[in-house]
Amino acid sequence: MVQPYRHHIVGHLVLGLTSDMLHFIYEAMRCFEKRKFAVGFAMLRKPLKENLLFLSWLLADQDDFVRRFESNTHVTLNRVLPDRRLSIIQGAISRLATSEAFSADVLHEIIFSKNNPRSFEPVWQRASHLITSQGELLKTEDLNINFIFQDPESDDLFELLYQNLPYVLLYAIQVSLECFSCILKYNEQTVSHLIISTMGCYETLLGTERSISRMLSRHLRSFLSCPHCDARLRLTRQNSIEMYLREQLHCYKCSLTSPFPLYWLLTKAKVTITRQNGGGPLIDLTTEEAWATQGEA
Repeated sequence: MVQPYRHHIVGHLVLGLTSDMLHFIYEAMRCFEKRKFAVGFAMLRKPLKENLLFLSWLLADQDDFVRRFESNTHVTLNRVLPDRRLSIIQGAISRLATSEAFSADVLHEIIFSKNNPRSFEPVWQRASHLITSQGELLKTEDLNINFIFQDPESDDLFELLYQNLPYVLLYAIQVSLECFSCILKYNEQTVSHLIISTMGCYETLLGTERSISRMLSRHLRSFLSCPHCDARLRLTRQNSIEMYLREQLHCYKCSLTSPFPLYWLLTKAKVTITRQNGGGPLIDLTTEEAWATQGEA
């Protein structure tokens, strides 16, 4: 296949699939803000079950996807079996810079399982159809029609959303970045900052092991002092959240908050995420010290 032709095809696929995925996710989030749960979950279904799977497929096996895209697309890219989906997700994970942070089995369960009560799929089906019947979790109860009697003030569905969505979106971010790298070389410092800040924020907000914040404490030690009173700045859970989301830190001694330019500091400390040429991904923290988060939803 001529390289310009492949670049054209893959470029349009990545741009189109990513743009469409983000539009749906954005509108779903707007619906959740307004507690329009049925609409929000119905809109979340396509981007995560289909767009994200196709982007994963492009990353895991570009030749296979393009070949199927070129001919009989309505058949070759339709009705992907569970084993193939799992293989695609695993192949995509192996191409990520933080592959150790993700589990193909967990992602597949969250997105596709009809039998797991922690999965999105039963809720997506109920949100999309007034009556459902396949599987114990999908049976519409007597004297009920899916979602039309849902109490908008109940937080039960938010719990499912917060439990699953951050993990899936972390995966989606990194898959999208790697897909874009197939068509255009990106700035390594910018991508490193995005991955470190999003995964560090995930660790902090969800209460998992805060390995990224500890790593940053070591590598940015010389910068962690208050510009007002010169006291040592500590990356507590609250301070870490402020650092990742707002790039500022609070001093617990003088009670003043100061800007903390994380992107600039990561560059100065040479904390980057790089890939090995011709091989798998490698996380390089200048001391060759790898970090990871738990691959659990």
